[in-house]
Amino acid sequence: MAFFAVTLAIYPKQTQAQEGTWQKDNCGLKYQKSDGSFVSNQWALIDGAWYFFNGEGYAHCGDYAWIENKWYAFNWDCKLCEGWFWDSNEQAYYYADPTSGYLHTNCWSWIDGNWYGFESNCQMSKGWTLGADNTWFYCAPYTGPQTDSGYCYPGGSMYWNDWAWIDGAWYYFWGNGAMTSEIELNILNASESEPYAGYGYCALWVSNVYKRAGYGEVKGNACDQYYRWCWSSNINELKPGMIIAVPKWGGSELGQIYGHVGIYIGYGRVRHNSSGSTISECSLDEWLNKYGDLATPKWGYATTRAI
Repeated sequence: MAFFAVTLAIYPKQTQAQEGTWQKDNCGLKYQKSDGSFVSNQWALIDGAWYFFNGEGYAHCGDYAWIENKWYAFNWDCKLCEGWFWDSNEQAYYYADPTSGYLHTNCWSWIDGNWYGFESNCQMSKGWTLGADNTWFYCAPYTGPQTDSGYCYPGGSMYWNDWAWIDGAWYYFWGNGAMTSEIELNILNASESEPYAGYGYCALWVSNVYKRAGYGEVKGNACDQYYRWCWSSNINELKPGMIIAVPKWGGSELGQIYGHVGIYIGYGRVRHNSSGSTISECSLDEWLNKYGDLATPKWGYATTRAI
């Protein structure tokens, strides 16, 4: 483990500052208090820096430690890390919370005016990241530490509220960082403005949406669209703008013959021309449970121009 540009100003525990002397043996560093006893199994504030001593009285040094259900990182001088640091062995960034000292884990964090993602192993995310509701995010790649007057900061902040050219294609990222490609954006915009097509005309509405988006007509009924365009039932491959369909369902006589189709709009939501004389939205789970009673729902882009 090799840290880069770490400063200290953390208060993980409200503890009295310890007075005493450091003692070193073949196993590591201990801290002997003025009464002759050793600090053990606790946090200690010593000379303005935080340390944690295990049950045998040794300070954690140059490692990661799971303490009271949180991950912490300690430099080679045993001081608790604060803020951004670069681990050259793991080739990854980590962020130790400035107020509590624990490492950010499995979350998105707003830090210094940007969003950053952190994996379950506490490393900062880079590249494509799949978030909740099957939504994709993108964190800029990074290859190593960058410095500015000794301060360590990462280059892997999340893209948001802007277009980006990635791997030969344009993508748009919403204000919350959720990705939508050009085709997704076109189809989502069209689905918001396309009016109700009439009772039983869910497939016509889908066709009109794709036509309005500039991708041509999607001919046939829901059953036809299912077998022609829907190729996956893997939830990890479902993207905004894809049609989601079944060749039959048991809720109505027409449904048993022609099936049903809608458009996945992201964030775990489906928009469709429902039997209730309106364009409706429902959760993905609700749609799958209702229309997946007789056949496995599948999805795909109803155009060869899709990415």
